[in-house]
This record gives sequence, C-alpha cells and structure tokens, in this order.
Amino acid sequence: MLHIENAYKVPKVDVRGYCCNTNIQSNTAFRGFGGPQGNFVAETYMDEIACEIGMDPAELRERNLYQEGDVTFYSQKLDHLTLKRCWDECKAMSNYDQVKQEVKQWNQQHKWKKRGITLIPCKYGVAFGGVHMNQGGALVQVRCHHLFYNTFLIYQTIK
Repeated sequence: MLHIENAYKVPKVDVRGYCCNTNIQSNTAFRGFGGPQGNFVAETYMDEIACEIGMDPAELRERNLYQEGDVTFYSQKLDHLTLKRCWDECKAMSNYDQVKQEVKQWNQQHKWKKRGITLIPCKYGVAFGGVHMNQGGALVQVRCHHLFYNTFLIYQTIK
C-alpha cells in the first residue's frame, strides 16, 4: 500500500488492503513485500489518465514526479531526492525522444506489427528498521531497447 503512488505526487490517497487466505501457497519469493503490485497500480492509472486526456504518458509521468521537499501520503518528507535527475539521465542515455519518433515511424509503416516505448520511474525503499536485515548493495538495471538493441546496465553500491 505504501507504493500505490510510485514516484508521483498524489495529493489525496485512499487505499485499503485486505488479507486473503487461499488454498495454495505462493510459488514466488516475497522479496517485494507488495511494492511491485503497488507500482503496477500506479502505472496503470497513469496510463489511463494519459489516454483519457490525450497526453503522452511519459510527459504526464514527468510532470507529476515527486520533487525535493515533497511529503508522501504516509508523511515522509523526501530529502536528497534524485528522482528528476535520474529521469533526465535515463531519458538522455536512451535517446528516448529519437527512439520514440522511430517507433512512431515504424508503427505507421506496419499495419499489423507494432512497437512501443515508455519511461517509467520507480521509487522504492531499500531499508528496514533493523540494520541486520538490510542488504549492502542494489543492482539497478535500466534497459533501453532502441528498436531491439542497446542495453545499459548500471550498478550502484549503497553505502
């Protein structure tokens, strides 16, 4: 539930979680603690809003990114926020605007086969209250498929 807004400033949030019992066990690890599911919800509503108002989804995402000093709906003040800088760097490194035009041209030339491109940010907490539970590093993988080539890998060590 704490990831329902992903990296976007959402002024009013009303979210409710429900625990459910099932007759089968999970076949996957619980590493995300619901974060990926919350981010999926956020990206779904951002796409829906962009479609409804006729705006490029990446532009809508960029306009609504958290900014330095913003406060989340769970009352956390965001200090030392690098979200916009990361967004700009990824956009530049991937040649997003150029690739977007190439994708658009491809789609105009091909009636049945289509391609797509998007930029999606991710705000994700990487710490627990107990120091012994934290991990020493994180692998951040940024993939840009420039019409199915160019891949960037960024490794960041968290100190």
